[in-house]
Amino acid sequence: MDLYDSTLRDIADEHASLRTNEMPRRSMLLWYNKNIQTAKRHRRYCERLWIKTSLCVYYEMFKVTKIIINTTLDSAKSEYYNKKIKASKGNQRTVLSVVNKVLHKSQTVLPNNINSDKDMAYGFNNFCQKNIKCT
Repeated sequence: MDLYDSTLRDIADEHASLRTNEMPRRSMLLWYNKNIQTAKRHRRYCERLWIKTSLCVYYEMFKVTKIIINTTLDSAKSEYYNKKIKASKGNQRTVLSVVNKVLHKSQTVLPNNINSDKDMAYGFNNFCQKNIKCT
């Protein structure tokens, strides 16, 4: 029995070896709520019905649910970020950080090879001469 078991395992490992995959970890979206989750499930349900039957009715339902989800997402995001801005109570630093998160902006970092203002000016001049053509 052990020989039979080991032989089957070897054949299975040869033709269908065991693979492990790591799922990426994503941070929890703070504006994501149950309404969005149920709307997405309903959209997926309508999409499956449409693909399964190819009826125009289900396609229209799918399109409507897509619109509903987009408006729900937009309202949830704007409500969340409005609350964050109101909670800052006039602190410009936190307001600016919230706005930068919304606009997906990051802080600009200067290159490490700039040692002085003179080097920066020469680098800027060289960049302009290479990329800007005067007519």
